[in-house]
Amino acid sequence: MAGMITDTLVLYREAHKHIGFFTDIAPDISSFQFDPVQMKRVLINLLDNAVGILPEGGEIHIELKRKQNSVLLSVADNGPGISDKVKPRLFEPYFSTRKSGTGLGLAITHTIVAEHNGSITVHGNVPTGSVFTVELPVDT
Repeated sequence: MAGMITDTLVLYREAHKHIGFFTDIAPDISSFQFDPVQMKRVLINLLDNAVGILPEGGEIHIELKRKQNSVLLSVADNGPGISDKVKPRLFEPYFSTRKSGTGLGLAITHTIVAEHNGSITVHGNVPTGSVFTVELPVDT
């Protein structure tokens, strides 16, 4: 998964030079079973949303770490954040706070993560922004 993150970020760094992209990838992430095409779609959906709320620039931090019997992938931005009123609906199909788009990105992301027996959550990033965290089980 670390290689997929690195490869994907090459394209984002080139296309969005006004945004700083940072990674923190733990060295103890061993191989685990996941669909690389689907998990790349998850990462792209999360990055697209983060980039979309940072038109004037900002930072996006991607973290990959081990937590007991799971792997955590987090995508954090320092944008305006997501209101508590909107959070419960974020993963619903066709729900969007943007003027463009279909409102399917996070719904698709949620489905892919669920199909991997994982979970996805969102919370505030201190002092500003949002953090989306995907937790995927690892067979031990």
